[in-house]
Amino acid sequence: MALPDTSRLGSLSVDEYARLRARLQAIDLSAEKVRRVARVCDGMLNPLPRPMRLWHLRRWHEPLGYALRLLMYDDPVTDDEARLALGDFPLQRLLDAGVVTRREDGRVASPFLLSVVGPLFVFCDDLRLGDDAVMGAGKTTGELCNAVWPRRPIARALDLGCGAGTVALVLARQASSVVGTDVNPRAISLARFNAALNAVSNVDFRLGDLFEPVADESFDLIASQPPFIAQPEDVGDAAWQYGGARGDELPLRILSELATYLREGGRAVVMVEWPEVDDVPLESRVRAALRGAVRAGERATPARVLLLQTPPTDLDEHCTSYALGERRELGRHFEERATRRRDHLAREGIFGLRLTLNVVERAAPEWTASVEILPLSSARLTSAHIDRLLAAQTLLAAGREALLGANLYAPEGATFVEGTTGTVRVTFADLRAPVDLGKGAALLVSRVHEAETVRGAVETFAPSLGLPLPEAVDKALESVRHALRAGVLCVE
Repeated sequence: MALPDTSRLGSLSVDEYARLRARLQAIDLSAEKVRRVARVCDGMLNPLPRPMRLWHLRRWHEPLGYALRLLMYDDPVTDDEARLALGDFPLQRLLDAGVVTRREDGRVASPFLLSVVGPLFVFCDDLRLGDDAVMGAGKTTGELCNAVWPRRPIARALDLGCGAGTVALVLARQASSVVGTDVNPRAISLARFNAALNAVSNVDFRLGDLFEPVADESFDLIASQPPFIAQPEDVGDAAWQYGGARGDELPLRILSELATYLREGGRAVVMVEWPEVDDVPLESRVRAALRGAVRAGERATPARVLLLQTPPTDLDEHCTSYALGERRELGRHFEERATRRRDHLAREGIFGLRLTLNVVERAAPEWTASVEILPLSSARLTSAHIDRLLAAQTLLAAGREALLGANLYAPEGATFVEGTTGTVRVTFADLRAPVDLGKGAALLVSRVHEAETVRGAVETFAPSLGLPLPEAVDKALESVRHALRAGVLCVE
């Protein structure tokens, strides 16, 4: 099946975009209503939920139900049903623009897929079509948007490898101007269509390879979710999916160019599922890539690197899921696709995968750190969390005197429960898995939380250790550092 034509998408007028948008809003085509359908068979791999979702949709005899079938689920409807969905917006105009096509049986449906991201309507391709299919809002796109959303307005943002433009359109609400780049012309066409549909005028979508369209420019914020899946030799191209034979070739190339496109104090967040391939720590691989991020004639600029690592991905489930995504059908060919992917990972020496948010800030002092977090679907990670994690690591890098003079506190929502084995379990409201502390360490955390400075807490706590005072202070400080790394303490 060929990819749908995008050449006519721009033929709608500004007034027509506004009327279509208003109609979708009027029938409450919202993320909340979409979730009502998505909850059916939730947790099952695609396409297994589709029959039951369509079963329910086909009994939803109202404009919203017909609109979901027409625009989101590729389930053709009659002209009369389409007109109920569209109201006074002419069906023929969507047919003329290629947003909707007529099928062999005379019914109509969109050859694209609609996603709802907050207040935004985002059209993208069906990724089963492979080749140059354009990704819209994937499973982790919402988590990336939450992680990069600035806590205050910024001047310039870049969505690198923008696909259908989801992240760029989200950032446009908090940035004065946004640039989205993509090497795929289809992506630029769809992104521009989505910008017009959502009346977003401060985003400039540019065609080109990675940073080429923004040469000699710099940004306060860069967001990217590049292709990072390992590509077997005998698998066809899928521009949205593969990052190279090992999967990390393209992400490493991005990191090698990244820092020089950040303004001083600027931040980048790059989502990558890194392959574990050797004994070299991920921190070292990322830092080595960043060393190449120096423009000709410039000196290297210090960069802080924070790697937020989710639990390991099961390799067998990974291969099964992506093999099913190729054609979304079971049977012998599915088994061959899954096995081929697993064989490829073994040949490449990949023994693990870890979905990671790679946070890079152009600032001193330079440091690199990793933090284990819950799966993104449950971590509820925000830029405020990242700010606190960066502040903690920066304080740790600043040295002993800076730590002694700091005001630290236990994070809001943390609970401390004493166990029966002489430990205290700390659970968090979000982001991190529980942490176990010794009773002495938990008491020290309590003292630090209540004190004006770490110095005051450590000096009152140290005598209880029964050691010479200098040695006791050092031991207590090491416990404070451990608590700060573990998230049991935060920077004021």
